[in-house]
Amino acid sequence: MDRMARRIVRDDPRSLSRRALLTGLAGLAGAYALACSPAPTPTPVPPPKPIAPPPKPAPQPPTAAAKPPAAAPAQSKPAASGGFAFDRYKGTTLRWMVLSAPWVDMLKANLSEFEQLTGIKVTIDSETWIEKLLPILTAGSDEVDFFMSNKGTYGLRFSEAGWYEEMRKFVDDSSLTAGDYAYGDFFQSALDTCLVDKKLVGLPTWADHNFYYYRKDKFQEAGVPLPDPAKPLSLEQFAEIMPKLTKRDKEQYGIVTRGGARALIPMWISWLIVYGGNWKDSTGNWALNSPSAIKSYMEYGRMLREWGPPGITEQTDLNEIFCQGKAASYINTVVITPTLRDKAKCGVADQVGVSVMPGGRPYFFSWYMSISPFTKKKEAAWMFIQWASGKKNNLRTLLSGLPPVRKSTWDEPEFKNSAAAQKDKPLYDAQQASIAGGVADWLPWVHQVLDARDAIGAVVLKAAGGASEADVRSAADKLVDQMKEIEKRK
Repeated sequence: MDRMARRIVRDDPRSLSRRALLTGLAGLAGAYALACSPAPTPTPVPPPKPIAPPPKPAPQPPTAAAKPPAAAPAQSKPAASGGFAFDRYKGTTLRWMVLSAPWVDMLKANLSEFEQLTGIKVTIDSETWIEKLLPILTAGSDEVDFFMSNKGTYGLRFSEAGWYEEMRKFVDDSSLTAGDYAYGDFFQSALDTCLVDKKLVGLPTWADHNFYYYRKDKFQEAGVPLPDPAKPLSLEQFAEIMPKLTKRDKEQYGIVTRGGARALIPMWISWLIVYGGNWKDSTGNWALNSPSAIKSYMEYGRMLREWGPPGITEQTDLNEIFCQGKAASYINTVVITPTLRDKAKCGVADQVGVSVMPGGRPYFFSWYMSISPFTKKKEAAWMFIQWASGKKNNLRTLLSGLPPVRKSTWDEPEFKNSAAAQKDKPLYDAQQASIAGGVADWLPWVHQVLDARDAIGAVVLKAAGGASEADVRSAADKLVDQMKEIEKRK
């Protein structure tokens, strides 16, 4: 760490030591893993130890105020470029630090296309990438040019540390962005997940969201119409059909979904948003005791209590309950779709249908590609991100089985005429509707996300336990005070 970086840690009471930052981000990574895993992990993710900020320094004269690490100067552009050209930074070598994922593998398989198009070489570093990335950014080093990130796990800390290059200026520069890039083609939910403090800090990759899975045979036996893949049931309609699908004396449940305090947040958020609630009100105060929030606790709690199997915890294997035929429907992440449709893994696979979440507002998640503010190769890095997030690679994303983040991808002839599109039209219709209605801000904007999830989930579970609305409202008032304290923790 150079002298300036050491001064930031020493003099800025908002800054964190490298060890504290690593500790905090490790805990937040657990929050994302818990939210997006096919089912809660066998052992609960322990909450991170609270990270105390360094003590405030003695007052200093203005001339002694600490300054953030200086961002690297912009890469010089070739003279007389004559407008946009992908190869204007030919001969550059970039380093990308990124997680291992099927989407990244898809880009690797087509990397020669980018190199031929631009003359830029890209080194992809995925081994212990985050452990290596954090010290590099902490030091203000130009060792990495761009990296993978996401809003819920890294957004707040990276933004406060000054580790994101604002990217809208690249998008809007016609000398750096191809005329057919079509920034407006991204789903708004995908762009929302890349906005941190109202700044565009990355471009989205692939989509993750909730699905409403259902048993066709159980719906038909109960005389309940099958849900439309792209037209969500209202929450009121959902509540009307659940009793018809629930036979508790026969261990037949209308719904199975996440019921652990920490794990349920990305499911419950749909109820909060549909009922008109949000994390905070227009004045910036926590709104988790608003009438809309109270209704969301009560209704999600009623679903767990009246129509779901008893004893759901963070460790419950929800896939097993559904695949053993004990539930008529199931709410969970889209990533479990292949498992539920595999006859070798799921006993009811041939009866599984899919639809957009009841209420139409599922949680939405996407990793995004961000540029380091310390690199001297910002424009060259943008060339790669532009290529990776363009229409052609979104089509590849969809054809590889991952949900894309562009609207036009679904209308590409190569996809529409494919066997997969013909066979699985209901699945793809449900995906489009889910992404279009996605809620990007499904986690509260605090450092200690796990603590916040525990606190909010406890109120939902109080309602699930049969507490009166008055008692739930009292618990929500206390929750607001808890959130104020959690918000102060770094």
